Amino acid sequence: QRLLSTNGNDRGLCFSDGLLCCFKFHHGIRRLDVSGEKRSAEKYCAFFQKLVVEHGVTPEQIYSTDESGLFWHCLPTSAPADEQLRRELDWCVEQLELGLKMQKSTPKQGKQALHAIRTLRSDKAVLVKKRQVMQAMFGDYRKKMEEERQKQLKLMHTAAKSAKVTEVSESTRRKSSQVFRKHTGSSRKSLHPAESHSDTLSYTQSPRASDMDSFVFTSSQEEFCFNFF
Repeated sequence: QRLLSTNGNDRGLCFSDGLLCCFKFHHGIRRLDVSGEKRSAEKYCAFFQKLVVEHGVTPEQIYSTDESGLFWHCLPTSAPADEQLRRELDWCVEQLELGLKMQKSTPKQGKQALHAIRTLRSDKAVLVKKRQVMQAMFGDYRKKMEEERQKQLKLMHTAAKSAKVTEVSESTRRKSSQVFRKHTGSSRKSLHPAESHSDTLSYTQSPRASDMDSFVFTSSQEEFCFNFF
């Protein structure tokens, strides 16, 4: 009704509560209590109203968005709230685990960190409880995440600028391309020191060559079948 009033199409519409409840249930409209989803919904409402004004969409087309192709204009442009929440949880858990490994903490601090990790990883803990734990342990964790991301980007840019490509000399390429393999003839040479190296090579290589030359494949002429019984 609010959308129709902005377009000047409000003709004194009046709906019963039962009709509105059935309409919301049929189209999957629900109340958004999660703060992240609420912010995304508010941005989407403004974007949707802008599309309606630009394209001159009628109320009939809004009602039948699947038939008019309006869904193609309403694809989400930002990451879902659950994806953002997962990144925040992973970052907090990673910081707690690094603190336990790298920093010297008292037994009380270690116990608090372990309890916080279990709470953040738990599937039974509600979202409000996880937010409270993250706020208590890190304060403004979103700001710290952004600062760390900017720091990593600066390090990447610095490394990219300082990287240099140098030509490798021919001798270095030859040394790096050499492959050393332990020959099986060394064990035989230790058992028979009187034999020469050439005899060892002929002993290890000639049987393989002779076997390959004398090998002839012959079919069995038997029909293949599965025997499960």
